[in-house]
Amino acid sequence: MLESLDGILPIANDLKVLVEGDVVSDELIDTLIDMFKEINTSIIDIDKKEKIGKSISFLEKLKQVEVDQYQKDDQRVKEIENMFSSI
Repeated sequence: MLESLDGILPIANDLKVLVEGDVVSDELIDTLIDMFKEINTSIIDIDKKEKIGKSISFLEKLKQVEVDQYQKDDQRVKEIENMFSSI
């Protein structure tokens, strides 16, 4: 989805590389979402506004996936710890 920002946002390709490389923190995702929302308020072009809106949705979903994965990983660690403590 971030590739749709190419030509609208000069750093779109760089952001895409970071996101695909899984090197972004929740804080960075929050910052990007806030930045895109701020940019979106100043854009008049409907197509550009829609692309940025889709990118915001993508980043919000990405963040939720990361949160869900962290919760699953945390639960699995607790299960393993419980297994070891019962031995």
